[in-house]
Amino acid sequence: MYLLLLALIAFTFLLEIKYKNEKITTNFSNYLLVFFAVLSGIRYDVGIDYLNYQDSFYYSSNYSIEIVYLILEQSVKFLFNDFVVLTMVMSILTSLFIYLA
Repeated sequence: MYLLLLALIAFTFLLEIKYKNEKITTNFSNYLLVFFAVLSGIRYDVGIDYLNYQDSFYYSSNYSIEIVYLILEQSVKFLFNDFVVLTMVMSILTSLFIYLA
């Protein structure tokens, strides 16, 4: 898995070098962004605090120090009521901010 990840990143850099101002690199970078966002969004029980956040989502503990997370959690809970959707949204937002930086 790590070799595939490194190969995709290396391929992206090679495309950027070869086709500097062409649309092919932008499209490939966008697809790569979506791929990594989905890959990290469908994870289960990865990390120390995953189950804590999942319990917080399903058992409605509205006391959180993280105000933005609480707003995001309550919005996703209201619209979809599925923790996987919340992890996908958080993954997409994280990937988007990294991509824009």
